Amino acid sequence: MTYFTAYAGRDKKFIFAIFLFVLIFSPLAFGTVETWSYTIVEGFIFLAFFLFLLGCVKCKIHFLYEIPGIIPLVILSLYILVQLIPLPSEFVKTISPGTYNLYKETILVYDPHSWISLSINKKAT
Repeated sequence: MTYFTAYAGRDKKFIFAIFLFVLIFSPLAFGTVETWSYTIVEGFIFLAFFLFLLGCVKCKIHFLYEIPGIIPLVILSLYILVQLIPLPSEFVKTISPGTYNLYKETILVYDPHSWISLSINKKAT
């Protein structure tokens, strides 16, 4: 049984209204470079997902089994998370010598024993 057939009510309509708002607002906010526009879009997406999870728990629906492609999405998310976690510089030297050489000429000049991440541009990651 899917979420939308088992879980009916005004919560379903509210979640759908949030997704419609995000669908309409996000192209308008795409042209801006302000933080407030991205914060609004991400906040409403998080709110809709949280309400969705709450509704699934309330109706005792196991929706993760029905989502196609959830395993590659989780693997990709974990890969991104591993790139952002600070690691010891000697470990990074073993895994990614190119990244270590770049950090060696910049950050590791002042603190050779600092922890660094595998990602060079953390904000883009």
